[in-house]
Amino acid sequence: MPDPRLSAEIYESIADIAIPLDPQMVEALSSHIEVAGSAAKTQLIRDALLAAGAEVPKDLTATARIAVAWANEYAARLVAEIQDSTRAGIAEVIADGLERQKGVPGTARMLRPVLSADDVTERVRTFAGLNKQRVQSVLKYEKELIKAGYSPKQVAKKVAREARHQLKARSELIAQQEMHNATSAAQAHEAATLGFKEKRWQTVGDERVRESHRANEQAGWIPTEQPFPSGGQTSPDGVGCRCVVSFRGVDTDSVLAAMQSGAI
Repeated sequence: MPDPRLSAEIYESIADIAIPLDPQMVEALSSHIEVAGSAAKTQLIRDALLAAGAEVPKDLTATARIAVAWANEYAARLVAEIQDSTRAGIAEVIADGLERQKGVPGTARMLRPVLSADDVTERVRTFAGLNKQRVQSVLKYEKELIKAGYSPKQVAKKVAREARHQLKARSELIAQQEMHNATSAAQAHEAATLGFKEKRWQTVGDERVRESHRANEQAGWIPTEQPFPSGGQTSPDGVGCRCVVSFRGVDTDSVLAAMQSGAI
């Protein structure tokens, strides 16, 4: 009997367990499998497999390895106002953050010196790493401080602190967006490899969710090859998108064929 928690949980993917599985074990699990993009839920599959006597590797999952490869190849393509060398540096950091499982905060910290080294607009050192929009925000803050009567020394100190805050915010936004891009691309690849039949859009459900993304969620389960109402095939859809896409309806024959071919 499968672990009783399996039927109540949404699973990330059997593709995340890159090991030869007994066909009977795959068949027993296949009726419960649904992809959701959660490492905690993947752990439930791992627990069940360990209980069944399977050998589960501790290294990067198949999906994570694909995400790292995607980041190395494609990350930072859409980041504006940077040099090509900086774009390559961002891609390298994103891939490294994924491979070392640093998460968004840790990866963002690694990004800051890469962004600060960029001199595409020859900004003063205070503004290094900021795009034009963030520079304008800091300059506006500086004018407000001067108008409020702060001394030049106080203004310089507060402006430097605000610039560091803006650099932190930019690095975190880039890290979150690029890591989400890479992970989603990897999950979509795995879903296609395994032949999942349906997908569903999931928002975080707060007031910041775009109306177009609410419409995607309201569409419910749709065929995997069908675009969502917003026109995209998967998340993220736009800068700052926090949505995820789940998959379900895996075909056991597809799983076995993918394993036999070495695709997972």
